[in-house]
Amino acid sequence: GLEVKSKYSSKLRYFTSPKTPQVFFTILMDKVMNGNAYLDIIVELNEEGMKHLDDVNKLSFTPEENTLIKEKTKVRQSYLHYAHKATHPVTTEQLKNFTDYIYSEISHTPLKTIFLKIESFLSGL
Repeated sequence: GLEVKSKYSSKLRYFTSPKTPQVFFTILMDKVMNGNAYLDIIVELNEEGMKHLDDVNKLSFTPEENTLIKEKTKVRQSYLHYAHKATHPVTTEQLKNFTDYIYSEISHTPLKTIFLKIESFLSGL
C-alpha cells in the first residue's frame, strides 16, 4: 500500500503510506548509480513524526530490529533517519529485477516490522 510520494532526483525516492505520511521509506540509489553498488534503505520520520519521537522510542523493538535503528534523537530539524540498512553489493541480477530486490530487502528484514510498528503507533494518534 505504499506510494511514491516524491523524488528529489533520479537517485532518491520516498515511499509513504497514505494514512501515515509522518513515517516513510527513503531509498537512496546514488551509490548504486555511481558504480559502488550500495543501496541504502531508510525508515524515516518527517518533522511531524519527530514530534512523537519520545513515544516512538518507547515502542518495543526486537534485538534484530534494534540493530537497524540508528537515530533516536533529533539530529536535523526536518527529518530523522530512524532505521537504516545498506546493502552491498547489488549484483547485476538484482539490478535487472530492481523493484523485486528492493521489495525483498524491505519485506524480509526488520525494516518492515520497524516501519509497521511506527505506522501503527502514529495512525492511532
